[in-house]
Amino acid sequence: MDNRLYPITQLPDAVFKDLGWEWFLGDGTWRYLTNQLIGISNQECEAYYEAGQELYEMYERAADYVIENGYYEELDIPDNMVRLIEHTWNDDRHIHLYGRFDLAGGVEGLPIKLLEFNADTPTSLPEMAIIQWAQLKANGLDEEKQFNFVYDDLVDNFRKLQQANPDLEPTLLLSAMKDSPEDVYNVDTIGEAAKEAGFTVEYRYVEDVVFSPTDGIFVEHSPTSFSKFNFWFKLVPWEYIAYEEPELMNILTEIVIGGKAVILNPAYTLVYQSKGILKYLCDLFPNHPLLLPATFHKPSS
Repeated sequence: MDNRLYPITQLPDAVFKDLGWEWFLGDGTWRYLTNQLIGISNQECEAYYEAGQELYEMYERAADYVIENGYYEELDIPDNMVRLIEHTWNDDRHIHLYGRFDLAGGVEGLPIKLLEFNADTPTSLPEMAIIQWAQLKANGLDEEKQFNFVYDDLVDNFRKLQQANPDLEPTLLLSAMKDSPEDVYNVDTIGEAAKEAGFTVEYRYVEDVVFSPTDGIFVEHSPTSFSKFNFWFKLVPWEYIAYEEPELMNILTEIVIGGKAVILNPAYTLVYQSKGILKYLCDLFPNHPLLLPATFHKPSS
């Protein structure tokens, strides 16, 4: 891999400062970014793209199999999520905004293998959508050589989300939990893409959002002034809400099924994200070259 490492002299610190992302600058004793880029060939890039496309189609089939047969216990999915999972899976209004495949291999002749799918609350968006591009630009390199176009795809998916929900004004509330700056930067990136797609965007910590099972999702400006949002992106895992905040889980279920708001990513992405689905992928696609063996049983010693 050493011959794939390309030294750079300029890190895009000015971009971080302009965006308010000082966390990426470090504290003087450490740097989040190195002064090297990793290069891959066009052929390797195309192979990763094709693998991602094929894997997503496989996940769709596996999720449909799990939901059709009710294999929620096998995937350790909480009972109080089943109703919302099935509703969002069967309603085309609930678009999967983005996810992240973790893959091994793909370089030096090694085959690409799936490790897992972070489908509900994946992070690393600033790194993939903004920082990689900014590093190329800061060093006078060809910006067209950027490895991915995740930001453009986010904008496109927000436009698809509007098309799937023509009756809802495109108002988006973005939320992360307090004391998690890295999550806030991920939410910032999503917000910029949403704005470019025509959404009105506002940010609030989850703790500051108001939920009504009959009316929807709100932000309180004063005791008599509220703003309602038709779309809510929460960088909080569905399983955390289901286990730790069951009352909120019930309220969110009523909000979504009642058509008061669309929540991103949809509840069915928890099925994608469950490690147990790897076993069903192997059942449905035996000996598939992108899959590693997966089972519910521990191997005998």
